[in-house]
Amino acid sequence: QPQVSPSGSDLSVAFAAVWHELDPQLRALWKMLLEEKGKQARVARRIGKHRNTVRLWVGKIRQVLKRHDFRENDPL
Repeated sequence: QPQVSPSGSDLSVAFAAVWHELDPQLRALWKMLLEEKGKQARVARRIGKHRNTVRLWVGKIRQVLKRHDFRENDPL
């Protein structure tokens, strides 16, 4: 059975649920990734963490997104 991606207001509601589930550290990471155009190494330097730590945290964000039925290419 194909999955249907949320759209419009459904997307906003789904994203709000994701955002609520993320802890403040992961929310801050997400914002920095947006500012740095997804460059994990640059974010790692900004926060003084190893790039593998940032990769681990990105993995946690992906797990939350997957739990809420977002897929890799869904628009956020």
